[in-house]
Amino acid sequence: MFNRADANNDGFVSRDEARAQRALAFDRMDANKDGFLVAAELPRRPGGMGRGGDRRGGGDIFARFDANNDGRVSREEFTAGNMQPFDRLDANKDGVVTGDEVQTLAARARSEARNRMIGAIDANNDGRVSRDEFINADRERFDRMDANKDGKISREEAAAAARAMRNRSGGPGRQGG
Repeated sequence: MFNRADANNDGFVSRDEARAQRALAFDRMDANKDGFLVAAELPRRPGGMGRGGDRRGGGDIFARFDANNDGRVSREEFTAGNMQPFDRLDANKDGVVTGDEVQTLAARARSEARNRMIGAIDANNDGRVSRDEFINADRERFDRMDANKDGKISREEAAAAARAMRNRSGGPGRQGG
């Protein structure tokens, strides 16, 4: 993503380059090439953005981009609106994103994910996960999924558990609020 967005190959992604990438994404999604996105044109991806959903579980795409609330998103609304992802990457707020800033954010996300995983399994709260804690957590997770307690997890039980996990975590692909 970074190399593709860095159009002038200077090792940085400026706001203008980020908007240009967004314009290209808009053009790919605008199936009928009318200059507007509607829900039916949004890609459907398992666990991803599609049919109005936000891949981070943050709500309807139109609520984020449809500035005039007409039920469709223009190219201008899409490219100008919601630069939060860029701003989140631009750690020093200098208007450009460097590879180092992307790596730093990715490392922080990995660290937070590790801490959440350990916290969820670490029964005695010592900051470490023992073999017994790991086995017990796995057993408890299986027991929660096995709704009818027959010692097997059916497709329906697995799907219900996945739905429950998404509802608890705030949406597809997202942990916590």
